[in-house]
Amino acid sequence: MSLYATMKTKQFLRKLRRRGVSITTGRGKGTHLLARRGRRMAIIKFHGGKDLSKVYMQLVCKQLGLKLEEL
Repeated sequence: MSLYATMKTKQFLRKLRRRGVSITTGRGKGTHLLARRGRRMAIIKFHGGKDLSKVYMQLVCKQLGLKLEEL
């Protein structure tokens, strides 16, 4: 994956699930999801077909102990 690419939320969630992240719906407020990997957690925004920025994806990956390049 290119480091400068944006990605749809559904595609990002699919890649996180492949890396062992569990996604819980209904735990966050509104359209937000809770992602867990071991003892680490992150909140992921889910706003329809909008793209997630590279910076936001890096932030979520860092909170979960992953690197964006690994996805």
